[in-house]
Amino acid sequence: MTYKGSKVIDHDYVGRRESNIRAYVGEPGRPAVRCVIRNVSEHGAFLEPVSSLIPGRIVRLAIEGLGLDLRCEVRHRGPRGFGVRFQNHAAAARLAEAVASCGTPLSACESR
Repeated sequence: MTYKGSKVIDHDYVGRRESNIRAYVGEPGRPAVRCVIRNVSEHGAFLEPVSSLIPGRIVRLAIEGLGLDLRCEVRHRGPRGFGVRFQNHAAAARLAEAVASCGTPLSACESR
């Protein structure tokens, strides 16, 4: 559960699942950097650590252990990381399904 001003956001209600997935993220034409996917929903994810990625930019999120390569839009940046919205809904559904079937932390399932 998160508090945003006086509004309470129940992440379980909106379908977010906690995770600990090692991945790489990068903009086209630039080297990818290591990140950790901290939570996932069918529409997007929250990634750590903080990066120089700018909201509105398109990035590639690669999860080698699951064989996924997702195209995402950076939606927001905060002090702990940044949120992305998936653009390929079929691949995003596969990621959400993997998180749901493996539980948390997902890192234990990455080698499947």
